[in-house]
Amino acid sequence: MAKKPMDEATKKRLRAARMLKAGKGPAEVALAVGVARQTVYTWKRLLDEGGIDALRAVPGRGRPARLDA
Repeated sequence: MAKKPMDEATKKRLRAARMLKAGKGPAEVALAVGVARQTVYTWKRLLDEGGIDALRAVPGRGRPARLDA
């Protein structure tokens, strides 16, 4: 079975993880990736607690779609 292509959000998180592991600071990572510094701190916490897999996008978040009959 072929691997599912990575979505852009996951690519962004993994890029940030590589930069953090390379010793870059959260402010520098946030600027390079295009997110808020607080977001980088959240990703860093997830990375520290759950590793790379914790940064992958979780499907099914948000409000369920409503279909009219």
